[in-house]
Amino acid sequence: MIILCSLLFFGIGAYLAFRATRNLLSPVFITIGMWLFAYVGGIIIFVAKGHILTPLFISIGVLFYGLGAMLLAVYLHFKPAQELTKFREQPFFSVFPDKRVFFISLIVVFFITVSLIAYYYDTTGIPLFAQDIPAHRITQAIGKGIFVRSFATFLPVVILIAYLFVKVRNKLGAKILLCTVAITSITAIVLTGTRGAAIIYILPFIIVYGLISRKINWFLLVAVFLTFLVVAIGFQYRYLGWQDLPLRDALLLLGSRMTISQAMGADYIIHELVPRTGFFMGEIAWNEFKTILGTLRILPEHPTPFWVTLFEIMHGVDPRGAFAMATTPIGDLYVDFGVPGIILGMFFFGAIAQALYIKTLRFCKDYFILPMMAYLQYILVMTHNSGSFFATFNHYGISLIVIAVAILSLTLILSLPLGRIVVRLPKRKVSTYGEYKL
Repeated sequence: MIILCSLLFFGIGAYLAFRATRNLLSPVFITIGMWLFAYVGGIIIFVAKGHILTPLFISIGVLFYGLGAMLLAVYLHFKPAQELTKFREQPFFSVFPDKRVFFISLIVVFFITVSLIAYYYDTTGIPLFAQDIPAHRITQAIGKGIFVRSFATFLPVVILIAYLFVKVRNKLGAKILLCTVAITSITAIVLTGTRGAAIIYILPFIIVYGLISRKINWFLLVAVFLTFLVVAIGFQYRYLGWQDLPLRDALLLLGSRMTISQAMGADYIIHELVPRTGFFMGEIAWNEFKTILGTLRILPEHPTPFWVTLFEIMHGVDPRGAFAMATTPIGDLYVDFGVPGIILGMFFFGAIAQALYIKTLRFCKDYFILPMMAYLQYILVMTHNSGSFFATFNHYGISLIVIAVAILSLTLILSLPLGRIVVRLPKRKVSTYGEYKL
C-alpha cells in the first residue's frame, strides 16, 4: 500500500513539474528524471532489505518539488507553452554592441582555459593512464581547484556560447571555434577517465537545446544518450578494472551505480543513522554553507563535506579526502529536520528551479546571458544528484562567476581603445502574462 502511495506521489510530482514548464527538456523536468533513478534504487533496496521509507520519502520529495514549481508558475502568471514558443521565435539580442570584440575575448578565455588544463595534466599526470584512477584523481586535485574547474565549468560555458554563436550568427569563425572547443572538451572527458565529466557537458547543452530548438530532434537525443551509455560502460571497465567481467555483469554493475548508489546514502541516513543519532537540527546545512566561506577565505577552516563523513561512518575507513557518497537532498534534509525538512526543502528547490526557468524565458535571449543561466540551472540539477546544495554551488557556482567576470573584463579592456559602450541592455518590458515588447 505504501509503495502504491509512493508511486502515486511520484507520478503527481512529475505531472506538476511538466505542467509547470510544458518542456520535457526543462531543468525542472530533467531533475525529475534524475530522481527517477534514485526512486528505482529505493524500490530495489525495499525489495532487498524491506526499507519501505526510502522510496516513500523520495516520492514525497518529488511531490513537493513539483508542487513548488507549479505554485510559483501560477503566482507569476506563467504561461509555459505560450512563453516557450515566444522565446523560441524571438530573435537573439546582444548586451555587447561590438560582437567582434566579445568573440575575441571568448577566444582568449578559451586559450587561457586550455593552458590551465595542459599545465594541470603536465604537472599531475593524466588520470586515464594512472594505475588507480580514483586515487589519482582525488589526490592530485588537492590544492588545484582552479585547474579542475577550468574544464569542469570554463570549457562547458565556452562551448555553449560558441554553439549559440553558430546558431545566431552562422559565421565561419564561430564554427571553427565550436569545433575546436568540442574536440578539446571530448579530449578532456576521455583523459579524465570518468563518467561524471561527460554529464558536465551533456546536461547544460541539453538545457540550452531544449530552450532554443523549435523542433526537438528526439532521435539525436536518444543517439547521444546511447553513445554516452556505451562510453560509460567503457569507462567502467577501465575505471575499476572490470576488463575480465562478462558484459552482462558490467551492465548490472553500471545499472546498480545509476540506481542503488543514488539511493544508498539516503537509505542509510533514514533507516540507520537518524534512528541511532537523532536529527542534526541544521548542522549539516551550516557545515556545507561554511565550505563556501572557507573557499572565499572568510573562514579559515574548510569543513569536511557531509557525504565524506557519511562514508567514514558507514565503512569505518577514510575515503581519501573526497568520495562521492550521494546523499541526495532527501538525505541532507531528513538528517537535519526530518520529514518537515523534506517537504519544505524540496518545495523550496522546486520554486527556485521554476523561478530560474521563468526568468530565462522572459529575460535571457542573449548568447552570453543564456549560457550562464543554463549552467546555473545545471548546478541546481546536479544538487539533486549529490545532495549538498552549498557544496555543489561552491564547486561549480564560484567558477561560473569567475568565467563570467573574465569574459566581461576582457571585453571591456578590448573595447576601451574603440571608445564604445561595452554593455547595453535593450529596453524590454514583460507583462505578467509573458507578452514581450522590445
